[in-house]
This record gives sequence, structure tokens and C-alpha cells, in this order.
Amino acid sequence: MKEGEFVEIEYTGRIKESGEVFDTTSEEIAKQAGIYSRHMMYGPIVVVVGAGHVIDGLDEALKEMKEGEEKTITLPPEKAFGKREQKLVRIFPTSYFKKQGITPRAGQIMYFGNVEGRIVSVSSGRVIVDFNHPLAGKTVEYEVKILRKVKDVEEQVKSIFKYHTFMPDEGFSVKIDGKKAIISIKMVVADHLKKKVEEEIKEYVDGVDTVEFVEEKDEKHSESEKPKEEKASPKA
Repeated sequence: MKEGEFVEIEYTGRIKESGEVFDTTSEEIAKQAGIYSRHMMYGPIVVVVGAGHVIDGLDEALKEMKEGEEKTITLPPEKAFGKREQKLVRIFPTSYFKKQGITPRAGQIMYFGNVEGRIVSVSSGRVIVDFNHPLAGKTVEYEVKILRKVKDVEEQVKSIFKYHTFMPDEGFSVKIDGKKAIISIKMVVADHLKKKVEEEIKEYVDGVDTVEFVEEKDEKHSESEKPKEEKASPKA
């Protein structure tokens, strides 16, 4: 595969040491491994080779594979989720959380700004928070298969939009009008995500140099927003 090409892939990621599945595009495997979530969208995904849509080691592997090829690759921490760094483990006073009305608990995932941290322990007025990725320091294995190259322009635009917004197919539609991609959306999408989608479409989708976002209200949502008619009270 060449950098910048769109490919449809399916994969399963495991921790090499334990064989534990931590990510998969297969709903069946997710259920078997006990990591299934009804909020996740399962099934093959379309990614852009070299665009950082998957971790570095997997991205590199895709460049060495052919359409229809299936491979198992082993990735050391530096090509997966990074090495574990002690400087990313920090101590906070319990009062830091209490001021925000939060009762910290071990295992809790919290955001500090836009940085994710996991609370390791709470004791003696101190809260230890680990900002390392949960898989930092782990050697991982991926079973990956390239199902096909994606050449349809509309499907390419859809794949970039879905990658950044996680929006299901029923939440948006795409129309190509000459060199313009028109994306109609029924849900709210943050401006910074729209900007990223626009940048990637212009960079990777040949023939598209303009992106337009059209916000449409879902009919059901619109109906619920209409003011209800008040019935007149019967006069005595």
C-alpha cells in the first residue's frame, strides 16, 4: 500500500504477554473477550495509510501489505502505545478534587484539561494519577487484514468524517458536487473536528478542494422542539 491510499481493514489487537484482547473490529471477538460495548461501532473500518489513523507500527505494516493480505505483527512499546514514563505519574492533594465536588476513587478515569489520567490510589490525603496510556510499556500483537482499496470519492469522504466524529451512518450523508464535498449532518459537531475533517479531505481525497457542512435537524428531534399547543380550559 502507498501512503495516502484508503484501505478497508479489520483487526484484533492483543497484549503479547497475556494474549488479552484490548481492541478489535469484530463484534464476536469483542463479546468473547468481554470487552464488548454497545456504544462501539463494529465491523471493518476505512483508514488512510500514513495519516495516523492507526498506531505507528500498524501504519508501517500496512505499507508493506497487499490488498487481500492477512498478517500478524508484533509491535514493541515504542511503535505501539509508547514506553512507560515515571514522570507521567503525579501526586495531587485530595483537596484538589474536593474543591470540584469530586470524590476520587482508584481506577477512575478523569480528564485534566484534555489529558486523560487514571487514578491509581487514594490514601493519606494524596491521590496518585497515572497519565501514561494504559498499554504503555506493553508489547502488542495485531492480526490485521486488508480487505480492499477504497477508490470511491464519496466513501473516502465518509471514512474521514466517521474517523474523527464516530458518527453512525444514519447521522450524516455525503454528496460530491464537482470538486466540492457537501456533508449534511443531523448532530452537533465541534468546530475543531470540522476543521480537521476539512483539512484531511483536502489533503487525501483527489479532486475535492472544497468542503461544505450543512446542519440538518433530525425530524424526530425537530418535532420534540416544537412548542406544544395549550388546550383552552373549559369556561364555567
